[in-house]
Amino acid sequence: MRAPTKLTLALRVTGVLPDGYHALDALVVDVDAPADLLSVVDADAGVTMHVHGPRAGGVPTDASNLAMRAALALLPDGAGLHLDLEKHIPAGAGLGGGSADAAAVLRVLRERFAIDDARVMEVAAALGADVPVCVRGGVNRMEGRGEIVTPLVGGPALDVVVAVPPFGCSTPAVYRAWEIGRAHV
Repeated sequence: MRAPTKLTLALRVTGVLPDGYHALDALVVDVDAPADLLSVVDADAGVTMHVHGPRAGGVPTDASNLAMRAALALLPDGAGLHLDLEKHIPAGAGLGGGSADAAAVLRVLRERFAIDDARVMEVAAALGADVPVCVRGGVNRMEGRGEIVTPLVGGPALDVVVAVPPFGCSTPAVYRAWEIGRAHV
């Protein structure tokens, strides 16, 4: 299954929520490349993971990996899976690679085990702000902590160039910097 790159075309922070997370209003789209590739194979019990590919360096294969956490959160009791992830989306680039991988796992489990979409989206929102929009895919407006996803129709095809620096940025660190910058305005 493809786990496409998420590109945020517009982002507005509308406030800080009581839990400390930032309220967002964003326009988010899937882009064709790069995409991670996920294979899911039934296993006896539990969840195992193998990560390989040109962007696999430093990607964990334990419960700190968002795709692994998605599987552990939604997999029915007694079932087992092996996740094979070919990484092409660079980590820490703001392109939603981990969220896209988690969303791909959720979509596979939804289909394989006939899990209700509301439950899938509940788990997606608990995993992270970008996961629900990655589950939906396409062109969407994302609001709140990311749990409010409104599909958008139409719009012209866009050609984009994404330049990724040779270093990653932690999402929490980026939002902390936004807070510091806002305090000095």
